[in-house]
Amino acid sequence: MKRLLALILSVVFLTGSVYLVIRICRGINKTRELNQNIISNLRENRESLDEIRQTLISMSRDANEVRWAIGMPEKSYSILKSQEEEKDRNDHALAFFRAVDFLHENNIKEKNRIKFDNFKNEKALQDIILQYGLKIEEAGDYDFSIYRGKDLYFKISYNPDEDVYSIASFLGEKKEGHNINNGIILFLELNIEKLNKHYQLAAQMMPVMESYLKSAEVQKWMAQKNLTLRGPFKGINRYTYTLKKGENNLVTMGINKKDFTLSIQGSVYTTFEEFESQLITVLKELDARSEIQKHLEGIQENMSDVLSTDAFFDFLQSKDLKMLGTSREDAEYIYYDLLDESDNRIGSFAFQKGFGEIYIMDKDDVPLCALKSLLKDIKEVKKN
Repeated sequence: MKRLLALILSVVFLTGSVYLVIRICRGINKTRELNQNIISNLRENRESLDEIRQTLISMSRDANEVRWAIGMPEKSYSILKSQEEEKDRNDHALAFFRAVDFLHENNIKEKNRIKFDNFKNEKALQDIILQYGLKIEEAGDYDFSIYRGKDLYFKISYNPDEDVYSIASFLGEKKEGHNINNGIILFLELNIEKLNKHYQLAAQMMPVMESYLKSAEVQKWMAQKNLTLRGPFKGINRYTYTLKKGENNLVTMGINKKDFTLSIQGSVYTTFEEFESQLITVLKELDARSEIQKHLEGIQENMSDVLSTDAFFDFLQSKDLKMLGTSREDAEYIYYDLLDESDNRIGSFAFQKGFGEIYIMDKDDVPLCALKSLLKDIKEVKKN
């Protein structure tokens, strides 16, 4: 009997516990639903407030535009002021983030510069520099060049992203390594000897070129064009010679120090015989006049062309006038005389040699006016 009673009580207790758990679970689910509804409502309210705020901002700006349009002073709305203040706070905060980036990047650059400087000052490298009479010339934060005199031997650069040093010789041979012990010193030693011999051969070409530049045929045309030889100018990639008239370079010639080719005005030749033949052709065809001379002579030719036209001749005849067949000149002008029916000079067109101006002269060679002043009057008449 007692056992049966105990069993009944256990069943009742278990049933009550299950019922209680079910009620609690339902309560939790309702609470979750309620929380989600509250969160959803809050989100919707916030979005609505943001829309209202943006609408108020837009209305405030529109109101100020209307006030400005009708001549009223703009009004300071609190909604606009709060927006500007928030923007200022955000910008101020962003500046700190950017400052951290700046300091971080600057620190990395400084470490890389120190590393590259240490490479450049390595004893093994400095010993090579001293032994072969070389010198280092700085080029940038992560590169430098090695010269012997004015001749470029090597360019060395560092790629901090890959932590790799690159070295290239003047002749184009290259080597890379993570430090100076990765074959870089051996590369330098082997190529220094090659470059010494290469530059010796290049230097030996200069007296050969000069002998061709001093040949009788070249000198004849240089004298005829009133040219003088200048050079050699020793650049990194070539030895350069120029033919000048006064201060103007008219012909440029060169020896390429890398491949030993020859050049005239940018055209390339492989033998000195080709070079000399082409140089003589260039000199024969060379217009040695300065740009000022070309301009002045162009003006004079244009004037002569106008004065010799049939239309101008007919116009003179209608006035019982004619042009003297030949021009005359003094130190300043070239004169084209205008004659009457008795061959008396009534005036002239005078071309000024120095500036290319054309003047109208009286019979005694006194300037009356510049031709361009008459041209100006003609243009004014056409406008009106």
